Amino acid sequence: EMRPSADWVQFALDRRVVREPGADFNYCGLNMHLLSAILQQSTGMTALEIARQNLFDPLRITNVYWPADPQGITHGWGGLCLQPRDMAKLGSLFLHLGEWGGEQIVSPEWVEAALQPHLSGTGRIEDYGYGWWIGQPGNEPEFLAAGNFGQKIKVYPRLKLIVVTTGGGFEYS
Repeated sequence: EMRPSADWVQFALDRRVVREPGADFNYCGLNMHLLSAILQQSTGMTALEIARQNLFDPLRITNVYWPADPQGITHGWGGLCLQPRDMAKLGSLFLHLGEWGGEQIVSPEWVEAALQPHLSGTGRIEDYGYGWWIGQPGNEPEFLAAGNFGQKIKVYPRLKLIVVTTGGGFEYS
């Protein structure tokens, strides 16, 4: 329903609240799109421009596609297209607490906070952190990013292993 609307942010803001905030977990891309709009409003830069400057350029990720809504707001909820090796760089950045090539790209405090389970009862075996799915204690992977159609970055810190998939129509454990 959102895509054909003229203003995706207004569409999100007009959604009816059906449960008390915080009562249930429901992964909702609209929330992430609102965050992208807030970033753009407060910084004057799109989420793509912010990511290029602060994340992609330092990681030498150059082949990026991240679409925007009709108002030019980067899709906060997804649509980011990266090559598998660049997806692995993001996994490595978080595996190494925000450090890349001897340089601190993201603060270790932020990485640690992002990789903590902030929401449970997600309907999945993982809890949810800040944009990462967090494995239950004793389960591997410890954390993962999961996109549509099989795009995943799975990080196994104990093994110092990152597994990237970019296909669909299969399940693996």
